Amino acid sequence: MEDDQSQCERIRLDAYGVMARQGYLDRVEKVGRELERWRRYLERIGRPGRPPSIDPMAQPRIFPMMEGLDTPAWQDAERLAATSVLEKALPTLRQELDALDTSGFIHYGDGFITAGRWSVMPVFVFGEEMGTFLHRQNPFPQTERIIRSLPDACPTLPLADVVFSAHAPRTRLIPHCSWDPFRLRLHLGIRVPGECGIRVGKESRPWHEGKVLAFHDSFEHETWNGSDAARTVLIVDLWHPGLTAIERRAILACFRKKEIRGALMRIRAPVAMHPALYRRFAETERCDPLIAEFWKV
Repeated sequence: MEDDQSQCERIRLDAYGVMARQGYLDRVEKVGRELERWRRYLERIGRPGRPPSIDPMAQPRIFPMMEGLDTPAWQDAERLAATSVLEKALPTLRQELDALDTSGFIHYGDGFITAGRWSVMPVFVFGEEMGTFLHRQNPFPQTERIIRSLPDACPTLPLADVVFSAHAPRTRLIPHCSWDPFRLRLHLGIRVPGECGIRVGKESRPWHEGKVLAFHDSFEHETWNGSDAARTVLIVDLWHPGLTAIERRAILACFRKKEIRGALMRIRAPVAMHPALYRRFAETERCDPLIAEFWKV
C-alpha cells in the first residue's frame, strides 16, 4: 500500500501535470512579473522528491513552503480584522451549532488521533459550501453569511476549511502539518472546558470561549482535550497575508480545477461522498471565471 509521503508526492506531481497539459502554466507565464514568485514555486513542485524544507517545524504534506512568505507559527489574532467579526458573532454561531443534529458530524479515524474521538461538521470544504450539500435544509445560513463577510477569508479555496471541530473528552490528535502554506488558520472557541490546548511549532496555548487564536497550520501542530467535557471550536481559514491579490487569484484558479481538487478530496472525504462532490466540482467549474482566465477551456 502507498505510504502517506508517496501518496502526497504523487498528488503534487499529478497536479503539476494537469497544470502543464491544460494550459495553466502557460497562462501564469504570460502574466509576467506579478506572478514571478508563483511561477518559480510551480517549478519546484514539478520536480520529483520531497522539496527542501525552509523551516524544520513547517513541512506541509503536499505543497511545500513558499519562499518570500513571512510565516511565523503564531500570529497576533487581535491585529486581524476577521477576529473582531468572529468574536462578536459568537452568540449566533453557538445558536446554530447547538441546533445541529450531532449524528451528522463526520468522525475522523485512528490515523488522526491517539485517544478519544474527533468529529467535524463542515461549513465549507474543498471550496464548496456544505449546508445544502449535506442537508435537506441549510442548518447554518447565518454562519455561512458571517464567513463570507470576513476580511481575507478564503472559503472557496479547496485547500481551506470552515468547520465546527469537536473533541470528545480525553481526545488527543497526533502531531501533523497541513497540506500547504497559503493560509492563516483561525480557531474561535465555542465551548471550551479546562485542560484543553494546542501546540503549534514549539509553543502551546489554550483556547478561551469567544476568543480567536491565529496560527499557520503548515507548522507541526497537535491538540488535546484532557477534560471530562466536549470541546468545540470553529475553524476558519484566511489567505496568507503575504500573498498579493494576483497571487491569490492564481492560486485559487489553480486549485479549483476539478481534477486537482478531486485528488485532494479522495484522500480526505468519505468515499460515499466522492461521486456527488466531483459532480459539484464539474458543475461549478463550467461557470467559474477564474477557470476561464487561467486554464484552457
